[in-house]
Amino acid sequence: KRQIAELGPVVKQIQEVLAQPEAAGSSCPKIACQGTEGAYYHIAASTLFPDGDVTFYREFEDVFEAVQRGDVACGLLPVDNSNAGSVAPVYSLMKKYDFFINHGIKVKVEHCLAAKSGTRLERVKKVYSHEQALRQCSGWFERHPDKQPCEYPNTAMAARFVRDSSEPAAAISSVLAAERYGLEILERGIQNTEENYTRFMCISKQMQLHKDADMVSIAVAIPNQPNSLYRLLTVFAAAGVDMTKIESKPIGNKNFDVIFYIDLVGNLRNPEVLALISHLESEYDAFKFLGNYKEIDG
Repeated sequence: KRQIAELGPVVKQIQEVLAQPEAAGSSCPKIACQGTEGAYYHIAASTLFPDGDVTFYREFEDVFEAVQRGDVACGLLPVDNSNAGSVAPVYSLMKKYDFFINHGIKVKVEHCLAAKSGTRLERVKKVYSHEQALRQCSGWFERHPDKQPCEYPNTAMAARFVRDSSEPAAAISSVLAAERYGLEILERGIQNTEENYTRFMCISKQMQLHKDADMVSIAVAIPNQPNSLYRLLTVFAAAGVDMTKIESKPIGNKNFDVIFYIDLVGNLRNPEVLALISHLESEYDAFKFLGNYKEIDG
C-alpha cells in the first residue's frame, strides 16, 4: 500500500477538513450563475439548492470573481457537454482562480426553437443562442440553410433578446426560458441527439468533503518532455483508480507545457485515495486539488 510520508499543505488541509464534523450547509445559499432566469445554469442551481438565492452575471469570469470576493457562497459553471465537448472559456478561467468544487450535477439538455408569438418559421433569418447550443443543434441548421446562427452569451439571454427584438428572429433555449420570456415554441428537441447532457460544477472558496463524495478532481501541470504523460498515467494505473476524464489545456508558455484536468472515482476518506493525492502533491510542483464531491443527475 502507498504510504503517506511527509505531508504537503494540500493533504494537511484535507486532513483538517476531514477531522471536522461535516457542516449541514445553508438551505438557502447565495449562488452565482452566468446568464439570466431560465438558463440551464439556473435549472442546475435550482436542482442543487431548491431554496437558493440566485444572482445572475453576464460573463463566466464574473461568477469566479463573485465567489472570490465572497459576494456569494458558491458559483455554478458548466464544464462540458456530452456532444459539444468542453466549455473552453471555463477551463481557461480555472487556471486563473483558486476554488474548490463541492458539488457536481449533470443536466439533460433539450433545446427548443422559440420566437415571438405569431412569428412564422419561414420569416426567421437569424437564430440566437450560446455557441455551445448552436453547435449542439448543427444538424437543424444543416436542414435549414437559410437560417443564420448568431452567438449570444447565454441561451436564456438569447430568448430575452428575441423577446425585445424588432426583427423576426428566433432563439435556441430551454423550454423554461421560452415560457419565462413569453415566446412561442416553434420546434422542440432540435438538438442533434436525444442523449445530450451538460455537467456543471459548483465552486466555493471553502473546501467541503462530504461523506458520500464519489468524484475527485485535480489539475497537474507537466513539462513538454518525452514520457511526461506516460509517467503521470503510470501513477494512476499503479494506484488502481478509475480515471473518468482527462482534459489537457495549454499553459501558454514558450515550452508548450500543458495542464491536465483529471477526474477520478473515489473518496478521500479512503486512505489509498488520500495517499495518491499526497504522492501527486509531492511529485509535481504545479499540482492543484480541486475537490472531492458527489455528482448527481439533475
